[in-house]
Amino acid sequence: MSSVDGDHSIISRLDKNLVHKICSGQVVVTLASAVKELLENSIDAKSTKIGFPTFLVDVLIIEIRLRGHGSESIEVIDNGVGIGEEDFESLTGKYCTSKLNTFDDLSCVETYGFRGEALSSLCHLAKVTIHTCAFDAKIGTKLEFDSSGRITNRRSLARSQGTTVCVNQLFYDLPVRRRHLTDPNRLSKEFAKVISLLTAYCLVCVGVQISCSRVGKKGELINVISNGPSISLKDNIAAVFGHTQRQVTGFSLLSTYVNQSNATQNVSYKYIGMSRCTTSGYYHYEYQNTGCSTNMSGHKKY
Repeated sequence: MSSVDGDHSIISRLDKNLVHKICSGQVVVTLASAVKELLENSIDAKSTKIGFPTFLVDVLIIEIRLRGHGSESIEVIDNGVGIGEEDFESLTGKYCTSKLNTFDDLSCVETYGFRGEALSSLCHLAKVTIHTCAFDAKIGTKLEFDSSGRITNRRSLARSQGTTVCVNQLFYDLPVRRRHLTDPNRLSKEFAKVISLLTAYCLVCVGVQISCSRVGKKGELINVISNGPSISLKDNIAAVFGHTQRQVTGFSLLSTYVNQSNATQNVSYKYIGMSRCTTSGYYHYEYQNTGCSTNMSGHKKY
């Protein structure tokens, strides 16, 4: 291979920002993948105690709000420990994560996310704001980020403990993907994939109360899916599929392993009979490592 005129190379190194944008498009490729990354970030946040009539329980509450079925904005709100001020600058940095420190940590990952790519990629693909209040903070902080993940605006703003991440205009700078996402017919299919994804998480995540609403034309919140208080697996099944399904569902633990701290961990926890009959077929759900899911296959349709 040679250059056109023999003097100048036709191969050049891509600009770093362009490289980042291309790579970001490989991390977040659809509306569902954007929701998945944000949801898993919130699931990794530690829970706070909430009260029920007769007891206290550690329940992480995650609320997802989709405006324009997610094409206008995705808002994920949790009541976790929040983000400390010392982490603001690195929050959306490429490969910045609180989940790993060394390569050896990969052998005992106990969180959904650990690559440090989600928020960085979303900043390149959408307009991102984060409103957080750490457990030891006196007041919350709202942060706005540019496409490189740098903080462009920061102000104190009251909120309870936890974090809200708002992703606006997903793929706004990628015309083809944006046009694909906002096409009414395609958007309805993308929205259905989001609900299918959330159904899988609502079923398996015990101690994580997940709810998703879409914002109506008048600003009202329309509930789409929820797993309720999420006290047990069977409660989750009843909340998502109904109490009848709860009576016929079985579980089987396939195998275990001992991690470096000698604590027994579930490697594969398969749900047998967790199916849903619809006019278009049956849905079967399989999961691995329910406590720190390393491979969630979601549903299979028959």
